[in-house]
Amino acid sequence: MSSKTSKDSFFVDRIFNLGGHSKTKISDGRKSVTALGRTPKESQQRASKKWDKTKGK
Repeated sequence: MSSKTSKDSFFVDRIFNLGGHSKTKISDGRKSVTALGRTPKESQQRASKKWDKTKGK
């Protein structure tokens, strides 16, 4: 299983310097989940919750 968190922003966020958001992707090679959050920690927590909900599906 692998996890990757990166800074992501929309065009409008970059123009107005709103800071964007963080995106986390968790994958085991067969399935993956992606979640967004205002901070890296928030996106990781959301991705973990999604992962736990889809476990075994």
